[in-house]
Amino acid sequence: MRLLKHTQYRESLSDQIKRILDEENLQFKVTSENESETILSIGMGLNTGNVDCFIDIQDDQHAIEVVSFSPVHIPDNKRPEVLRYFNIVALHLTYGHFIMDLDTGRIRQKTYLLLPENETIPDEMIKRCFYGNLHTMDHFFPGVMQIVYGNLSAQRAIELIQNKTDPQLN
Repeated sequence: MRLLKHTQYRESLSDQIKRILDEENLQFKVTSENESETILSIGMGLNTGNVDCFIDIQDDQHAIEVVSFSPVHIPDNKRPEVLRYFNIVALHLTYGHFIMDLDTGRIRQKTYLLLPENETIPDEMIKRCFYGNLHTMDHFFPGVMQIVYGNLSAQRAIELIQNKTDPQLN
């Protein structure tokens, strides 16, 4: 008599992320999908405005990349100061980073996970990568707006974001 070998179904990373987004009641669109990579797009409303968010799931590389794009394009004359701001922000971030396309002025915030092979990743790790990205964009984006529309320096914008007291105002 031959015994049947029971094989346990292991949820793919792509299926896991789709399930998590469904459970969070987030509407997403599959932008691209093949055996090694899936890209999901989600429009998200934050406290500071709307962003286009993409989740690039690389099953073959065991990686997740979350990128949120701001709808604002930074004017040419403000780009150097916004880049200085991003450099200061990088000193405060423990996870993820901001990028600005120098040709278009479009900014994005990126977070990512590199995952161990053949291991199930807790849903909470994936949620932290996704929501951490959105929180970071929401927290630091007002500084960009203060530079662009308030003519503040990068240093002054980060001080306001970090709620530091301005001695000149005392």
